[in-house]
Parts: sequence; structure tokens; C-alpha cells
Amino acid sequence: MSHPALSPLPKGWFHHGEQILALLEQHRPMVVVELGTHFGASAIAIARVLRAWHGTLYCVDTWYGKPQPGRPRTPIKLATCAQHLIVADVAAAVRLIVAETVAAGRAWQGPPIDALYVDADHREAGCLADLETW
Repeated sequence: MSHPALSPLPKGWFHHGEQILALLEQHRPMVVVELGTHFGASAIAIARVLRAWHGTLYCVDTWYGKPQPGRPRTPIKLATCAQHLIVADVAAAVRLIVAETVAAGRAWQGPPIDALYVDADHREAGCLADLETW
């Protein structure tokens, strides 16, 4: 049986969601930072769990999509993500930060982080940079 926070979700990836949500419920973090949000599938599931104890999810992403020559790097996917959060009724528990993850980590002045979910740059070097920075 799947966790109720996993249904329904917009198109996206959160294949290990059961394990992540179980950890959140076990430790009950108040401040979670998600690096890499895309269309918000994982953010919705995480926010649904966090709201049980009034936690907050900070989502860091560029929302650029795949880089294409000649196309400016603008957050073209941000509106879709925000709309998904609103429709799922979790927007009040989520803060969106439009930035590259390492730059956001260096500039972080938010509250102390209780849990960090790293799902942005999937290359080894990118994951290590996120972990070292955050």
C-alpha cells in the first residue's frame, strides 16, 4: 500500500518516496530543504507530510529546463511547479527559491535546516558540491 501523500502527484520523479516520507515522519523536521524540484511531485508529497506538524519546505531549483543554444536561462518551469503546489493545496507550507543549488547554499540565511533532500544535479560532482555547500 502506498503512502497517502504520494497520490495524486503531477508528472515527475519520486520513486523512493515511501522511504523519504517514512524518515520525515520518524524525525519530524520543521525545516526541510529540497534541492531540485522540477514540477513539484516530490515537493507536494513532502509538504503533505510536513504540514501535519506545521513544518516548512524550501524548494531550490533554477526551473530552467534543459539548456538549449540561443535560449535564455529563465525559470520557464516555475509557473507550472507553483500551479501544481496550489492545486495540491500545499503552497502555504512551501517556499520557492529560484537559484542554482550551490549558490543558494552559500547565500542561505534561512532558519537552521533539519533535513536536506538532494535531488538536483545527479552527477557525482554536482551531488558532492551540494552536500559540501549545504
